[in-house]
Amino acid sequence: MKIEILFLSRGGQGAVTASRILASTLVEEGLYAQAIPEFGAERRGAVVKTYIRASTQPIKTHEMIKNPDLIVVFSRGILDIIDLKIFIGDKNPVFLINSSTPVKTGFKTFVVDATGIAIKTGLVVAGWPVINTALLGSLSKVTGLYRLETLIKILGVFFKGELLEKNIEAVKKAYEQTHEATQI
Repeated sequence: MKIEILFLSRGGQGAVTASRILASTLVEEGLYAQAIPEFGAERRGAVVKTYIRASTQPIKTHEMIKNPDLIVVFSRGILDIIDLKIFIGDKNPVFLINSSTPVKTGFKTFVVDATGIAIKTGLVVAGWPVINTALLGSLSKVTGLYRLETLIKILGVFFKGELLEKNIEAVKKAYEQTHEATQI
């Protein structure tokens, strides 16, 4: 089994941290995993790409992912500025999109209002909702690659105290609220 995931986010949304948490969670589940962020000197709000690979076998490639199995879109507005066709080759990727309304991609698509969840759980920094852990809760539901219990355990390595509790709440709510786009 091998899966390649692309995170498309804006700087400040926590995708790089999310990729590290996800890779750690996958390793805890017994898989090989790697997280590779791609960004330059961009600032908050610029588009950031992060690549995550997981496999039951050692991973020997360390390059960007050109044809992902799953694309996680942290901000719906990214769909307006990035031509997703450059990431779609011979696979039919599954999409997970942070959106409070249905989104049509032409592919199997799941949505969750990670922004609303972050705001309701108090995960806001400098006025920006931090949606990364909510999307990891959704990703668990969409892929079945890892258990929520494992993700929550790994969150304890990255966060402590009240911040940990808020992130756990966001993960659980996002897991519950993730739906296939056609069901909304």
